[in-house]
Amino acid sequence: MGHNILFGRPDATEEEVISAAQIANAEEFILDMPNGYQSVIGERGVRLSGGQKQRLSIARAILKDAQYLFWMKLPPQWT
Repeated sequence: MGHNILFGRPDATEEEVISAAQIANAEEFILDMPNGYQSVIGERGVRLSGGQKQRLSIARAILKDAQYLFWMKLPPQWT
């Protein structure tokens, strides 16, 4: 999982990855995985729900300090 978040900024520290996951509300499901941040999610994240995939994407954007985020559809909690 942590490796997936690192796509946002490969040179980030472990603390920055964890912080991005916390801000994106992804840490709870990451820590529920058998190996936590070291868990391998597989090709296209087939073991993850749509919401979990979205939270990982948000964590990557936070880590990258992206200026803009675009969604095809807003998350329900934001409408």
